[in-house]
Amino acid sequence: MLVKQITYSLTYCLLLLAFLAPPLQAQIAQGTIVYEEHNDRRTKEERAKSLKTTREALMAHYKNDEAVDKAMEALKKAQDITITRELIFVDSVSVFRAVDPKDYQTQMQQGKRQKGPTVIQEGLSNHSYQNLRTNEFVAIRHNLEIPFRIEEELPTYNWEIQDSTATIAPFKVRLATTTKDGKHISAWFTEEIPLSMGPDEYCGLPGMILRVEEDGVIHYNFVNFNASIPDAKEFEKPKKGKKITREEFEKDTKEKREALQQHTNDNIKR
Repeated sequence: MLVKQITYSLTYCLLLLAFLAPPLQAQIAQGTIVYEEHNDRRTKEERAKSLKTTREALMAHYKNDEAVDKAMEALKKAQDITITRELIFVDSVSVFRAVDPKDYQTQMQQGKRQKGPTVIQEGLSNHSYQNLRTNEFVAIRHNLEIPFRIEEELPTYNWEIQDSTATIAPFKVRLATTTKDGKHISAWFTEEIPLSMGPDEYCGLPGMILRVEEDGVIHYNFVNFNASIPDAKEFEKPKKGKKITREEFEKDTKEKREALQQHTNDNIKR
């Protein structure tokens, strides 16, 4: 009899605990995250130095404060471009891309943007692919509208998870930091999406990365999340563009930009 009473009491306590305990939150394994990408990733000091150099070059050419002020204002607006991107993910695969690259062409047709290839236009066409299962990272990058394909293993970061926590609604997030290529990187990630992914090439944390800062400047910032995903074909490994190493692409890009900058400076001096 005593044994039965103890059994009934334990059963009652377990049922009561189950009733009072908060429901377990289902782990998110697929969906679409929208980010804002801030195109200008320079620090305030780097940007101020660049603007000062440009203003001095314009003054040497125009010798007119009003004309230079207008040119500088247009330059600042061009640098303050924000691109809306989305990260679609399912299980171990994700694709990071611009929400609507065609919107750029529409704005050009309406005369809101200059025609011809620009860094911003090319940036809209850039996208990347992460596969946690195969440890693959593929980036499609453009140089003067020519697509190139970089295939590598997923990047590694020496993340240090900090005690700092916050909320990037509706997710609770934790802070992780590291240094790479001379830049101090801060990443806010959520364990509510337990996938080691993030925007573009960022990854390697025990949860989805929702915000990235480089040297104190926000690079990628979470906007919203929904559980819907596109068709399976959208998650296929990219094959567009000539295959090239990251070093080769960066060297080619640097040479073309230096040539373009020299051409611009020559035109200013005329």
